[in-house]
Amino acid sequence: MPRWTDQPATDTDAVFDFILKFSGTFLRRHASLLAKGLPPTLGFGMFLAISRVITSIPASISSNSRRCCWPLPVWGS
Repeated sequence: MPRWTDQPATDTDAVFDFILKFSGTFLRRHASLLAKGLPPTLGFGMFLAISRVITSIPASISSNSRRCCWPLPVWGS
């Protein structure tokens, strides 16, 4: 049985050419759907990421920030 290292190297140019051709076809077919759905999806993802950061702030830091005009309510204090 031949070893994996004994096999010839794959042609990476062919793989990249396939990916470029497929992505162009995919974008042409689904561009309007992506233009509609991608901005709200990315915005919701950023909202989730920011809310996770805000809720992970330790209570000692958030209580000091609250005195200094923190724009959002601090949960759990």
